[in-house]
Amino acid sequence: MGTVRIFVASSAELKKDRDDFRNFLSVENDLRHEKGVYLELVQWEYFLDSVSQTSKQDDYNNMLKSCDIVICLFYKKAGKYTQLEFDTAIKQFNETGAPLIYTYFKEPDANSNPAPDTNNVAETDPVEIENRKNLESFKKRLEDLKHFYTRYTNFDNLQNQFGTQLKILQNSGFGKLQQDVRNERKEEVTNYINNVININTASVAGSNNVVIQGVTDSKITIINNGVSEEYKNDLSEIKNLLKTLALNTIQVDGRDINIDNVNDSNFGFLMGRVSKSKALPDKLKDDLITDSNKWMISLQLALKSKGISIKSSNNKIDGGSIFQHFGWLIEAYLYKINSPAGQKPTLRRLSFLAEAYQSSLRFLCFVQLSQVLQLKKKPDNPPPAINEFIKLEKSQLATYDYSNLLLITTDLLKGSEPFMTEIVKFVEELSDTGSDLYTTNLFLESNRYKLINKEIKEDEQLPELLDEYLTALVYWLRKLIFISQYKMVSIMDIKLEYRLGEIVHFEHVYGELNGAFGENSEDDEPLDNTATDTMTASDTDLRTTKSIEGVYTFNQSILLLKDKNVDSGLDNIGDPDSYLSLSPLIIDQSVYSTKPKQTPEIYFYAGMDPLKRQYNYNYFRNELLVYENELVKSNKELSVKEINSNEPVLDPLYTQLDGLLKPFKIRNK
Repeated sequence: MGTVRIFVASSAELKKDRDDFRNFLSVENDLRHEKGVYLELVQWEYFLDSVSQTSKQDDYNNMLKSCDIVICLFYKKAGKYTQLEFDTAIKQFNETGAPLIYTYFKEPDANSNPAPDTNNVAETDPVEIENRKNLESFKKRLEDLKHFYTRYTNFDNLQNQFGTQLKILQNSGFGKLQQDVRNERKEEVTNYINNVININTASVAGSNNVVIQGVTDSKITIINNGVSEEYKNDLSEIKNLLKTLALNTIQVDGRDINIDNVNDSNFGFLMGRVSKSKALPDKLKDDLITDSNKWMISLQLALKSKGISIKSSNNKIDGGSIFQHFGWLIEAYLYKINSPAGQKPTLRRLSFLAEAYQSSLRFLCFVQLSQVLQLKKKPDNPPPAINEFIKLEKSQLATYDYSNLLLITTDLLKGSEPFMTEIVKFVEELSDTGSDLYTTNLFLESNRYKLINKEIKEDEQLPELLDEYLTALVYWLRKLIFISQYKMVSIMDIKLEYRLGEIVHFEHVYGELNGAFGENSEDDEPLDNTATDTMTASDTDLRTTKSIEGVYTFNQSILLLKDKNVDSGLDNIGDPDSYLSLSPLIIDQSVYSTKPKQTPEIYFYAGMDPLKRQYNYNYFRNELLVYENELVKSNKELSVKEINSNEPVLDPLYTQLDGLLKPFKIRNK
């Protein structure tokens, strides 16, 4: 029998049953090991009725098709995606005889507290009414298919019933059983595919799919269940439509957007992704940067306009003295662009350019999000976008929509004094769909997605695209030159300095996170085609001490100082408005080490794994894009768990994270 891949899926309401199923299979594997049988559990990190709202639907379908058995657990609803994925499994079964599909519907145990009576749902609750209709409709479809679903009352009951099926599988032989089932159900399956799936998939109860097809100044064209309809270009009208359909997502430019994340501040921005050109603005296209040094000269001049002197020697531009003013999170990729590997006309160069753009957006989001998380009065109904960011999964990190999050967090900060006031003005221009900044963002963003989706080839057209992308990136970074007015530091430790009769001082041990790399490290040749460390930190002690009279800040934290000089910035930390803590969205892993290091190791927040109860971080100069179907070997990640057995010093970080993020988490429904 060998390995049998079993896919278990459920809605969030049956999460415990699904988790118990994992433990059950583990016990079964112990019993069957000697017989050469291994039951491999395959689980999608998000639940079946919500996974299609992510950008990883193809990955999900491929995972489902690769399984031998699919087990679907239901309780009070059968969502639209559940039904569509069931159809995917049926079509795969018709073609190959696998997967075998088992459906179990939970019903309340007579001896336990009964579940809510869905027949008495208040008529004013459209979501519950829709859930009830979809569940009954799905059961009717299974009956028409002669797919005999099974009822269960508790997990022990479910375990016994599926345990019986495992014995049948083992006694009959998996190959023979699947062929017998395929032959027995051939007529019903064929009729089902022809009469339900192929004719009109959209007719499946609850399978509404609302897609923005076109946008003008007055009208929005929407495809609703395969039918094109026109609506007034007005947010309230779109929200009313979704409310009528009992839906909360709408597809815009290939992305599913939760309508609760849309308001007047970002509605036009999102609709512009459909209506506006994604080409480079004409004024930039007419003046492309093609020289390898001109892009640095352009940034140098922008920095000088802010009163920042840039050193140069022998008429050679010093990239390091320019890049350092953007801080580690951004300058890492600027170094990569200027490295030997980054100067070649390849997709790798394009990826460095694209990551420099993405990392700048990420940095702005962290600045705004840090303020939102630290608000004394939390929003009564925080937008789902923050919850989505908190629960970001690894597969979504490379494609995460930081642009929209930036607009959402900036809007949330209205009425409060923003730490980085320049972001507000930047976001105003970015939201203006008639501005060159908006169009430039569309160009940078759309080509980054094309690169991720492998839609860009290394051909004769690539060099021109590289010139266009570099030109757009420089224009973008010049708009962000205000970042150079702020400095970021890692506070490693704070020690009290006091002797009787003397003034109290606090000694701050810190590392500056601007330009702390070895000389000429941007010119280092990568060791191989996948190496990413094109810059190397200096071997010298990067930590500095500063004694400050009477005040101290946060220990083991990342601070953003409202001063372009670190020394004077730290002198002003007695003023709470002079700095912003970016922790724990950005952390210095080295200060949590059992043996603290003298070189900061910066990681940024990269989502969580709710099943493992852990938060994930990525190293600040990781390459998130894929080359030749393999992740970059030198990428580093950090997991912070509730209990960190090997690194117990991380336990307080988990507690800090959990406490800070908890008010913004939304439970899966």
